[in-house]
Amino acid sequence: MTSGSSDILYAQISVSVPVDVDFTYSVPPTMAPRASPGARVLMPFGRRTVRGVILSIGGQPPPPGIRCREIDEVIDPIPLLTPALLDLGRDLASYYMCGIGEMLDAMVPPPAGLPRPIERVVVPEGRPAVDSLPARARKLRELALAIGAHAEGLTRAQLKRLFPNADRHIRGLLQAGIAAIRLEQPPAPEVEAPPATGPFYPLTPEQLRCFESVASDLEAGRNATHLIHGITGSGKTEIYLHLIRLCRDGGRGAVFLLPEISLTVPMMRVLKERFGRDVAVLHSAMTCRERYSEWLAIARGQKLIVVGARSAVFAPLARPALFVIDEEAETSYKQEEKPCYHAREVARRRAARHAAVVVLGSATPSLESFHEGSRGIIGYHRLRNRVNGLPLPEVTLIDMRTEFTERKNRSVFSMALKTELATVLDSGGQALLFLNRRGHSTYVFCRACGEKLECGSCTVVLTYHMTTGRLRCHLCGFEAQPPRRCPKCQDPAIRYCGGGTQKVEEEFRANFPGVEASRMDSDTTSGRGSHQRIFEAYASGRTRVLIGTQMVAKGFDFPNLDLVGVMNADSGLHTSDFRSAERTFQLVTQVAGRVGRGSRPGKVLVQTYCPSHYSLVAAQRHDFDAFVDTELPQREALGYPPFARIIRVTAECDEEALAESALRALKDHAANLVLHRVRVMGPAPARVLKVADRFRYCLLVKVPLATEAGDAVRARLRSFQPPAKITLKIDVDPMA
Repeated sequence: MTSGSSDILYAQISVSVPVDVDFTYSVPPTMAPRASPGARVLMPFGRRTVRGVILSIGGQPPPPGIRCREIDEVIDPIPLLTPALLDLGRDLASYYMCGIGEMLDAMVPPPAGLPRPIERVVVPEGRPAVDSLPARARKLRELALAIGAHAEGLTRAQLKRLFPNADRHIRGLLQAGIAAIRLEQPPAPEVEAPPATGPFYPLTPEQLRCFESVASDLEAGRNATHLIHGITGSGKTEIYLHLIRLCRDGGRGAVFLLPEISLTVPMMRVLKERFGRDVAVLHSAMTCRERYSEWLAIARGQKLIVVGARSAVFAPLARPALFVIDEEAETSYKQEEKPCYHAREVARRRAARHAAVVVLGSATPSLESFHEGSRGIIGYHRLRNRVNGLPLPEVTLIDMRTEFTERKNRSVFSMALKTELATVLDSGGQALLFLNRRGHSTYVFCRACGEKLECGSCTVVLTYHMTTGRLRCHLCGFEAQPPRRCPKCQDPAIRYCGGGTQKVEEEFRANFPGVEASRMDSDTTSGRGSHQRIFEAYASGRTRVLIGTQMVAKGFDFPNLDLVGVMNADSGLHTSDFRSAERTFQLVTQVAGRVGRGSRPGKVLVQTYCPSHYSLVAAQRHDFDAFVDTELPQREALGYPPFARIIRVTAECDEEALAESALRALKDHAANLVLHRVRVMGPAPARVLKVADRFRYCLLVKVPLATEAGDAVRARLRSFQPPAKITLKIDVDPMA
């Protein structure tokens, strides 16, 4: 096979490595039928085999003198990325300043663990090809005739049962050009979905006005973004479901994004009750095979409705009409690892390509979305009433300073929370205890010398986990046995301090023995099906108390929930994050919204050492407007979103001085950006200076909202070449 042959196809391939160029590979004739744009392939790259995506294909060979290697394999039976998704990938790679191969790789399910394709041996030319074999090749003729008798061919296993030494004879037929190998993906197991029997509830006048406004854009095929700002329990989900039905009835697709994988369990049940087998689910807790099967079903048009977490925004619907992003302010919609995309931004860019509608929903919208809505840039709809007619729950702030100074109470439970818990449990109700920190003791120190036990590879303290009896680093995964003596001074006065969800569970069981309680955090939900088991036990009433992190704070609807206890509302306040007050307001408001959804209003008790902080006072009063009136002027004065965009550049290196000096060089390289009113701040040590023995320094780039300023920043940052030992990470629109 020569590079200049006119019948050879050549593919431009984007490789899943951090480079900004495409590579040309030749396509073997046997793979040509499945080698099309959007298909994933395996190919040699240097001395290793890597994965890539075909961007385009044609007969134009590379320039003379350029060596062109063959691809090894086409991975999938059909292209996993549509032309529109390929175009989206290029756009996102430019916006987020990453390689297009990295972006495309993040858009599709991982190939690891996929079912191996079925190899079928076929004789494409049939009997004439068999007759061309010499008479002495009797065994080859017999084998070829047996294969040719079956239009779909025979598998190697079938041929081995019919002929001794089948492998050797198959090789002979392949070398003679008589036979060929056809790869087939094994059929996905059929999962019988229940018929769609669930009712659609009538909308209230307030809901109906919102629905009709969004539906008018859907039915007209107008690209638009709408923010539904509704208090907890106002019926946002029912509006989403009516809009999804409108899409489905018109033969177009809908994507429903949720902020937590745990929420897909109850929502999948609701969607299947309403839409039956039209529903697919996509999230990272599924096995590779499950995600792959669902992806293929969506790509083949067998499923029109997709529910899932962040990555489901890339679901390969041919004609998507609607993207719903529930609890749109949640940080989980932003991927922290490269490529650092945000599902909200992806949805809006994807919707623009399909004349589709994006619906953002939240009781506590992000200030970016609220600012756009209040200025008329996007549609804005306010739902101020709960559909059950009940008021929002009473929220009480408990000053934990007086618990310690006046009551000498050292427990994680205030006296008021203990009393209210006893009352609720005695009456047969349920309670939810929220603390956004896992583990038992958040730090361990020596009372004699003050030494804190830290990870040797990261500049963070180790967390004690009671279930394993070990200290663990939540960044690099290092584990160790707790010491009996201080490693610095050898004194035995080791003290376990701070509290996580395990400590809350321990104290709850000590105070309320015999009461069934479950804990829901990343330690208890790592096993397959664990989210569903915990959720179903609580929903059925078998579990009376649910203790958890932010995964229990939103989206769940438990009619028998009478009490929510926020164990420590201050954990996110005392950080350098400019969004800390916003996050605190959102979390307290969201977790408070879990209560009072049945026939009783319920109560919320919030334990805090800062009861006068404006974010907590606003959350206590359910007053979003008061919070915004305080927060937005501060953001504007300091030049933070929504009045500017932020880009954070992080340099990582095993030498601290080199990490800092690389960013100083980048700052000098970007000096002319001042002409675009761009501010470059830093370099400064990252919030956690060292992770896994690598030092980290950051630059913060504040970019005006004008498009030309963003383009200038991207061009300047992408043209910088860091030293070889430096790993540079660019995070556009960071969430922290």
